[in-house]
Amino acid sequence: MKQTQAIYSLGLLLKDLHFLKGRGFLSRKIYNWLSVKNKQEFLTSSWKIRMKDQSLLSVPTNSTQSWTALFTGSYDEAEMNFISQFISENSVVLDVGACLGFYSVGLTQMNSKKSCQVIAFEPFKKNLVFLKENVKNNQLENHIKVCPFGLGDTSEEIMLSSAESGAGNAYIVEKENVPDFADELNSIQIRKLDEVVSELEVLTVKKCDLIKIDIEGFELRALNGAQDMLQKHRPVIFGEFDTFWMQHYGYDPLKDVLKWCQANRYRPHNLIEERKAFWKESELKMEELTLTSGRQGNSLILTPL
Repeated sequence: MKQTQAIYSLGLLLKDLHFLKGRGFLSRKIYNWLSVKNKQEFLTSSWKIRMKDQSLLSVPTNSTQSWTALFTGSYDEAEMNFISQFISENSVVLDVGACLGFYSVGLTQMNSKKSCQVIAFEPFKKNLVFLKENVKNNQLENHIKVCPFGLGDTSEEIMLSSAESGAGNAYIVEKENVPDFADELNSIQIRKLDEVVSELEVLTVKKCDLIKIDIEGFELRALNGAQDMLQKHRPVIFGEFDTFWMQHYGYDPLKDVLKWCQANRYRPHNLIEERKAFWKESELKMEELTLTSGRQGNSLILTPL
């Protein structure tokens, strides 16, 4: 455990050096090097990190997300700031693929004056341990509801592949499409959102303004299982529609997104990061996604027409 403790101390030192750029990049490089040399140690450890917004997060040492948070004190802060403009007072946010809780906790803290309610969907048990702990760590039980299942266009038991560590990224495995690189397989439950809305009382009395969705290429399937909810609430959708994983599930990452948006009356946008100088913070902006503009990254924002 000596190396994880040493990295923890280094991360805490660098986290407060806000003027120092490239800390996230450095964290990933160190992680990639050390996790290969000392794999077992990184599989069994965890850290507690005080973020820039003063939230306290418990995270596994085996996740690159954890290392980014440790070295910078934030995770996707620019993205959360940007999408917060779509959250109004007393509204609901859905965090689909909540993972360790970075977005669920971060958006709740960032929009505390708006009294928004977050519903976090996470089907993977190893991630759920950290997600629930992070809700409790920050006394957000009345603001974040954790649902221990995933979303899809069917309601069934299905297999999820994860790294040996189990935390962080995971993806759904279909019997007819098991990739050569599939790791540990776990049985999880997925459900159609339209079938569970009645169980989520808050969605019957409050408007859902925003859906954040990041489920490794399964995004369109989850949205197809939420047709009634989308027509009723018309939320903005912010998602990582990863091109690799969309292709893995048989989608065209550009044409099928455009087709879905046309059918459901949404306008798609690339979320583009701009940095005018390396010492300045990056800025985000939306540019409409079209056949001619093409995909300019994995992050998309779909706005209702």
